[in-house]
Amino acid sequence: MGSTWASKSVDEPPPIDCPSPRHPGLKALLAFVTQRIRRAGARSLVLFAALFLVVPALVRLTPASWHRHWTWSQATSSNLRIVVFGSQDLLGSASGRPTWTERLCIELGCSSHFSLVPPAGSSHGLTSNGIYADEIHALEERMKKTDLAKSPALNYSFVAEQYPVSAQTPDLEAQLQRFLSRQPAAVAPHSTLWVFTFGTWDIWNLAALPRESSEHAIDALVSHLFSQVEVLYGDSLHRRSIAYSDFWAGVAKSDVERLADPGAQGRVDEREQEGFRIVIPDLLDVTLTPGWQTRPEPPAPHSKAEQMRNAAFLTKRWNSKVGEELGRWVAKGRARPEAMELSDQPEGKYPAAILQTGKGGLMDGPYPRRAGMRSTPAATILDAMTEQEVQRTGLSKEHAAIGMLDVSTPCVEGDETCSTPDAHLFHDAFTVGQRAAEGAVRVTAERISEELILSPRGRAL
Repeated sequence: MGSTWASKSVDEPPPIDCPSPRHPGLKALLAFVTQRIRRAGARSLVLFAALFLVVPALVRLTPASWHRHWTWSQATSSNLRIVVFGSQDLLGSASGRPTWTERLCIELGCSSHFSLVPPAGSSHGLTSNGIYADEIHALEERMKKTDLAKSPALNYSFVAEQYPVSAQTPDLEAQLQRFLSRQPAAVAPHSTLWVFTFGTWDIWNLAALPRESSEHAIDALVSHLFSQVEVLYGDSLHRRSIAYSDFWAGVAKSDVERLADPGAQGRVDEREQEGFRIVIPDLLDVTLTPGWQTRPEPPAPHSKAEQMRNAAFLTKRWNSKVGEELGRWVAKGRARPEAMELSDQPEGKYPAAILQTGKGGLMDGPYPRRAGMRSTPAATILDAMTEQEVQRTGLSKEHAAIGMLDVSTPCVEGDETCSTPDAHLFHDAFTVGQRAAEGAVRVTAERISEELILSPRGRAL
């Protein structure tokens, strides 16, 4: 690997611990009780002692379903890990700022955050260096058989020079293997949210290729992404893997049968069940960023206008293909990974989870349910840009959703920084500002709580 990546990531930093709302009011409660006893004397002491004796007794008399929900919440409230694979994206990869997934960690109350995304300043990261290299090679082979003097429009020799294959920055497969080679933590997390932020720089490069070649590459890249997701899913089943999550630790025995029952669909909130959960953000059209203007000019007869049309088309194709592949992947449900070696275990079971039920018996745990969603940060950004344009033309006087005054000029340009960063949609040439990022993160966190994970916030509602 090149110096930029290797110098910062030969040994990745330990996971970032995010604040988690464990017992935020405990100190305040103790302080209040102590103060009341001091002021009111023995009478308050007797009153509070009675409360501490009576309340637990009342809890024991509550319905079993209340007990079960309370125990479940206690067991799962603050041991969520977020792991991120990807390339520098437009939502938050500027140096000196928290990334959007770090903000997401805080919003969801997760316990740790681990990112394999190359740091700001690295070469552009691609989903697969190999697939991109194959397309460049195939293009060069076709040009060798073409009379480029008669057909200059078929001359794409500039692509390899302006958009070379980067061996310096790890692609998805390299990041995944790097992650899986690490030693697991002493205590596995209760659950993990896997985030994949690839695609932006694939589009940036592929927009320079012929449309047919770039379409083929997009399809291959998205398929490759989900094949690697399935590799990670298979590895997460092994206790000794860093990908493993110990879902059943701390779950009450009375809950085991309820949560492990394969036929519980419709009777149990799927967010409570063991799942392998992924989030893939939709891509924002990179041509809408200020940084598109810095794109190198291709030789005639090619043009940046042609590449702009290609990028817009490929962005839609990427998002569409991700939606299709995600639907097919989720439809696999709890099916055994195809690459997993067959064993004596019954179909749908795996030996890592032998569960003890409330009746004292043992049962095999099912495979984790595949679950995923496409987050839509691009929609938040596009809404801000559209609303600003509507206001500029005088068609509406309504306030913008994010209230940006400048959606085209970045706050940071070269060595100069603006005085009002919140008024700019973009922080720098390729990264949106903090306000827009925070708005997109809040929307994403709400959707994750609604669709994938019962976060502390979701349980409180």
